[in-house]
Amino acid sequence: MAELPDKPTPETSAHREPPLRPAVFLRPVVWGSALALLALGLSAGLWFKLNDEASPSPPPTRRGPFSGPAAETPSAPPAKVRAPRVTRFADVSYTELVPWFARLGYAAGKMDAGGEITLRGRDDRELRFAVDKREARLDGMRVFLGEPVLLRDGELFLATIDLERFLQPILSPASLATRPLRIIVI
Repeated sequence: MAELPDKPTPETSAHREPPLRPAVFLRPVVWGSALALLALGLSAGLWFKLNDEASPSPPPTRRGPFSGPAAETPSAPPAKVRAPRVTRFADVSYTELVPWFARLGYAAGKMDAGGEITLRGRDDRELRFAVDKREARLDGMRVFLGEPVLLRDGELFLATIDLERFLQPILSPASLATRPLRIIVI
């Protein structure tokens, strides 16, 4: 097998063509394309900005878990709703379930033989609770409470922390007090 010479000889260098440098030939094309795309992007952004100011877009119409009257504006409680009773069972604070939900506009149905009660809201939301169970249904979705629902003196009680920290933010986010932001720099 013939070995290639280490140094180019006059015979081999005469037949070799100079290497092409595509970067030199493409520089004007690349810069021209980049400037054209930049101009196109700026003009499109200006067009969208002008059209946005000319015609305001309508509010979204898709119903989601946080849409509806309860999410948009806080509603005043009905006039003849009594305050829910708060008591302690086994060192846990419990709140009477039906009056608490009545303040949010939910109407309670009758408790069935299995100890399950259904609450329906004005915004077509449905809640189902069962006595002595931590499992509940929120619009058909299975959710778990921190403490079971209790039946005492013919009234249903739900853990106060479940009502205030779990269910109220979902059912009525506008009624929550906003806290100021804390900025922590590390």
